[in-house]
Amino acid sequence: VKTVSVQGTLSLLFDPIVSAMPILGGLKIFFLNPPTVFLEFVGLAELVNYPYLQQKVQNAIKTALSDALVLPNVLAINWMPERFTRGDPPASLSSMLPTGVLHVLINSGSRLPDTRCYCVVWFGTFRRKTETARRGKEPEWKETIDLFFHDKKQKLSIEVWSDSISGDKLIGRSDPLEVQELLVRKGSQWLELRTPGPGEQQGAVRKKILKSETRVPRGSHRRLSVDIALSKLVSD
Repeated sequence: VKTVSVQGTLSLLFDPIVSAMPILGGLKIFFLNPPTVFLEFVGLAELVNYPYLQQKVQNAIKTALSDALVLPNVLAINWMPERFTRGDPPASLSSMLPTGVLHVLINSGSRLPDTRCYCVVWFGTFRRKTETARRGKEPEWKETIDLFFHDKKQKLSIEVWSDSISGDKLIGRSDPLEVQELLVRKGSQWLELRTPGPGEQQGAVRKKILKSETRVPRGSHRRLSVDIALSKLVSD
């Protein structure tokens, strides 16, 4: 491996905080959102640098990182004396409790291909899929997806896929947007769908995936209508 690059927002949370020395009793390490992973191989492994194989390897590493270090998953380090007395390991993988529930209401699409399609919502380590809408360029879902929420800087992204027997195809994807930005907009809002480039897929929904769609003609911007709301969890 010649180059290894991991880009993302790594957070450090000191927990617990105690009233006696050492004051800071532990640390939690996590990414707010899945990081971007890039690897460049040399020598006999250079074959993996081909886009298809490279994406497969990078997605596998990204998934492994997400399962361990992307909210709600954290690396917890505790150096309190009683932990060592009990013989507990100082570091462990754990998860954080959510602070709320994010409600994502997917209303309808605009200027989409005349085909049966569904939406896939990505939020941290969570992936949720809607039902398939009826065939049409203005499909309607009217479906709410509830997601555990931890931080307003977490990012939400929605994909639209065509539903086909021969293999599902990615139609478009919204840019990842922070929850705090989405909550500022009141009522229904339109998300622009970016058309994927050749070979660009975030994840295979079915075993057989067709090649990505080409550019959308001018004046035919694809959009998705959504409503975003947040419910805080109340603790006793």
